[in-house]
Amino acid sequence: MTDDNATGSKQRHSMLRSLVVAVGGVGVAALLVWIALGILGEDRQPQQPEVQLRGVESPEAAVDVYLDGLVDGEFAAMAGLFTDPSFRIRAEHDWWFTMRDSATIEVTPGPVERIGEDATAPFVVSVRFVTGDEWSYTSSLSLAEENGRWFVDWAPAVLYPGLRRGESVRAKLVWPERGRILAHDGTALTEDRPAVLVGVVPERIGSVRDVTASLDQYLNVDPARVQAAIEAPGVQPDWFLPLVLVRPSDFRAVRPELAPVPGIVFRETLSRLSPASGFASHVLGRVDEVTAEELNKLGAPYERGDLVGLSGLERVFEPRLAGSPRVEVVRVSQAGETTEVLYRSSGRDAEDLDTTLDPAVQRAAERTLDTAPEPSAIVVLEAATGEIRGVASRPLGEFNRALGVHYPPGSTYKIITAAALLQAGFDTGSVVSCPAEIVVGGGTIHNAGGGSLGETTLLEAFARSCNTTFASLGAGLDTADLVAAAEQFGFGESYELPLPVAGAHFPAPESTTEQGAAAIGQGRVLASPLHMATVAAAVATGEWHAPRLLVDQDAEGRPLGIDVARLQEMMHAVVDHGTGTRARLEGEPVFGKTGSAEFGEGDPLPTHAWFVGYRGPLAFAVFVEGGGSGGGVAAPLAAACLEALDDERAAALAPLAPCAQDTWPTFQGT
Repeated sequence: MTDDNATGSKQRHSMLRSLVVAVGGVGVAALLVWIALGILGEDRQPQQPEVQLRGVESPEAAVDVYLDGLVDGEFAAMAGLFTDPSFRIRAEHDWWFTMRDSATIEVTPGPVERIGEDATAPFVVSVRFVTGDEWSYTSSLSLAEENGRWFVDWAPAVLYPGLRRGESVRAKLVWPERGRILAHDGTALTEDRPAVLVGVVPERIGSVRDVTASLDQYLNVDPARVQAAIEAPGVQPDWFLPLVLVRPSDFRAVRPELAPVPGIVFRETLSRLSPASGFASHVLGRVDEVTAEELNKLGAPYERGDLVGLSGLERVFEPRLAGSPRVEVVRVSQAGETTEVLYRSSGRDAEDLDTTLDPAVQRAAERTLDTAPEPSAIVVLEAATGEIRGVASRPLGEFNRALGVHYPPGSTYKIITAAALLQAGFDTGSVVSCPAEIVVGGGTIHNAGGGSLGETTLLEAFARSCNTTFASLGAGLDTADLVAAAEQFGFGESYELPLPVAGAHFPAPESTTEQGAAAIGQGRVLASPLHMATVAAAVATGEWHAPRLLVDQDAEGRPLGIDVARLQEMMHAVVDHGTGTRARLEGEPVFGKTGSAEFGEGDPLPTHAWFVGYRGPLAFAVFVEGGGSGGGVAAPLAAACLEALDDERAAALAPLAPCAQDTWPTFQGT
């Protein structure tokens, strides 16, 4: 190399040069940045390539080779570059592999300064984490000349200033404590609560058959899952293999059966739980380890193993409830203790989510459905605001029938047809006919069980749910008036909840026959249990409110424009002496309407069982899919729900009795 070439090299390196690697990543929690000497033993090092030529022709070239190798991960290209021929290149730079998989790295070298046979070259390392946070530091490279060749005189401080042998630097994500989902009174519905993690330790197992049989019998753990955990590649004999998370109360019931089985081990932990198993599960949702599908949707900074909301409000409001993690970069001693925080980003705190749910109402609904035929659903609203106080659907493992599915409302729709008739000039005392069967526009309408009332009043026809009366009178109304009445009660209204929701549809009838069927909630008329609860609430208050699940949603209602006192009188008659007497309770009166909605095929057609109504400040809808009679099946469930709520309120008012502290059981293992 001539002196002119050397001068040109100096000029080139006097300008800052950026070496950039932008790598899509798996999250920074995988970014355990180890910067240390001797982290990996010699037995874990790949064979170093045979060195044919040592050193390079200039210090600038040495800087190029070293920094290019760092950025590109081409450690083999560095062979022969170091003053120590036995230098373990890959071992001492192992952190770069992880760094390149997890962040965008930029290395900016400064000018080389020669001092006789030595030289130094400063450089800046800038790391942009997947969170968007950036951390940078300045270091320098020491270079030495030997026999006209230049080498890197490497030390741990090259990778981070001041780092000593045996020390390391680690970067990790620290997530904030997850936000809670709260009831309308501030009670926590989901939060970290004590739980028991049940698993196995392979070396303690006496009989695999006994272990799998016991876990299957008492905790419903699939034996194949236990076997797979034990036989998974890399599993060590002394490892604790977690299998199922159990609430302490449930664990205490099965502990006497599981504890004597060698190999089954229990550990205390905290887990994201609702107040009770299954409590509002369709609404609250669940938190669990992120699936591959969700990981693809969420992207950085989430990574495999993170806990995320997988359903319900937990999923919808994941960003709010989870917040965002902060990055911490720390200096760690050889003993593994943090000695200095080198960098800490701010992250974003998680936020609580305020819902309109009432724990007492929710518990009452849950208790009721525990004894109800399945599939079934209950919705309870604050009548004056449309706020959802309780919502439950069964089976738990299926879709949310209470909010997200349409069904024919059957005779519960007669509330709206009655409103249209009252607006058209009828009164509760108007004389009407209730034959056992009629023909409306060519279609035959009959009463349940073939009963008839003959000449009666509109109030009695409503109380006894006379199909022939309402189909005939409804078919005689102007179609526009019938559609307008449906719209007053929110049919066709587009309202939103943070969860999938089905509203209600009343398509304009296209024939007299269809209009007669629509007047009794059949034909193409569809509504969800949630929506029919809003219909009952509108009768209670005189205003229709779109349902609300979050406290910050708009609560403004829309006046019905009719005298609801007469509708209230009619709904009282249903429970007092009509088809809904099995919903009658002592004390505060219940107002309601039964429905047995035909669907599907058969002779006779199967029916869904409905009962919608209100009592005091609460409106509700009870629905049993394929349940049969609204009066015989749904009405008693409504009464049971209201009684359960009375019990909840009474318990809340009762003086607290002294009780033993709930203590943890004695655990096996560590």
